[in-house]
Amino acid sequence: MSQRLQKLLLLNPPAPEPVFRDCYCSGRTKGPFFVHPLDLQMQSGFFSRGDFQVEFLDAIFEGLTSGEALKLIVVKAPDFIFALVGEEVLETDAAFFRKLKSALPKARLFLSGDIARFNPQRTFEEIPEAEGFLMDFSSPSLSHYLIEGRLSDGMLLRTSQNLRPAPLHGTFSSPLPLACVVKKYPYRLPFFRVTPYYSMATIFGCSFSCDYCNTHQLGDRVRDPDECIDELRFASRLGYKSIYFRDATFFSDRHHALLFIEGWRRAGLTFDWMCFTRPDLIDEEIAGAAAESGCCLMMLGVESPDEVCLRGLSRHIPDGAAEKAFRILRRKRIPTAAGIIAGLHSRGADANPDFDVKEYQKQLTAFLCRLDPDYVAINVYSARPGANPDHPFLNALGKQKPEYQRLAGTISRNFYLRPKSLLRAMSHVRSIDQLALQARSGLSLLFS
Repeated sequence: MSQRLQKLLLLNPPAPEPVFRDCYCSGRTKGPFFVHPLDLQMQSGFFSRGDFQVEFLDAIFEGLTSGEALKLIVVKAPDFIFALVGEEVLETDAAFFRKLKSALPKARLFLSGDIARFNPQRTFEEIPEAEGFLMDFSSPSLSHYLIEGRLSDGMLLRTSQNLRPAPLHGTFSSPLPLACVVKKYPYRLPFFRVTPYYSMATIFGCSFSCDYCNTHQLGDRVRDPDECIDELRFASRLGYKSIYFRDATFFSDRHHALLFIEGWRRAGLTFDWMCFTRPDLIDEEIAGAAAESGCCLMMLGVESPDEVCLRGLSRHIPDGAAEKAFRILRRKRIPTAAGIIAGLHSRGADANPDFDVKEYQKQLTAFLCRLDPDYVAINVYSARPGANPDHPFLNALGKQKPEYQRLAGTISRNFYLRPKSLLRAMSHVRSIDQLALQARSGLSLLFS
């Protein structure tokens, strides 16, 4: 008689509104679009040996209420649950996990997320139902623990002594994810001609140390380019034509990125692709390689036109680097998006009575006109677990969040409602599906 396979559920829990919780970052989702929960996708590959029956539930994508998600999970009756948790929605996550554990008292719960990684003690207090946290979602530590009973550095239990894992450097390796996980939900973004897209990572962590970010606390590791190309082949076999590289800073290791791009060109693989990077990493060679390999969007973290302010936040961008990067990418016909953090201005966050918000809006709008991006993402600063908690500028900025939320909405609408922006957006449309997504995005912006 064959032994019953143990059931493992990979879970993105429900929330009152659409949120993301993966890659050690959490927040409200912008617009009507969702990204793959990369922690869950990557971890699925470590359970491909056949020891487990693996299922995946993305309650955010499905729009499930807490009660609806709970009913589905009870029917699945998993032995183990590996779920995401987010600082942004910790209270509701904790309430859901209490109900889940009450309904399935024998199920063993493990978590991944920003608050678990950077403040595990608080997370254990808020979610006592959790047996442990995966502190490195690129590692096999969870599978080692569940399959072999072996505890390694990437796994943290309630009884563990070291609650602050050190940043790791060097390389990492990740097996191919399970096709049943990758293909279950048709995640879409309006930047791709063929809109269901595939997500993957070639770098884990970040080599830069911006004060407002926590990603550098993970260290920085690169993945063997040949292994990355194998995953592109896998995505191609599954029918994907579009790739979203989820690296925190693509091109941060210039040699690695160029070697990888050249490798997939030699392999005869063709994709539309997009990534996030810094403007000071863009030059003619990088932009040329990106254009020739099918880059359809380069998202650049510009953050602020105030270079003095950026240097004070350990974000050292050479003077004029942003304008130069956007000029180069325009010449290569690569669409661009400019990421801005509203309020990053050396005279703004200290609540200086002489600071004029309307003047700041005018300056920021003029800066965006000089950059001339195809898209903008005006973000509002929120303190991230693991980031610098004592920075006076950031603490002051956080207190002005409502004001900058209004400002971000105003600037975004003004930018996208320009005839130039509307015409440019239409010029990028290559399919009916992409047009429909662009329309949904526009409606979301108008009514946000």
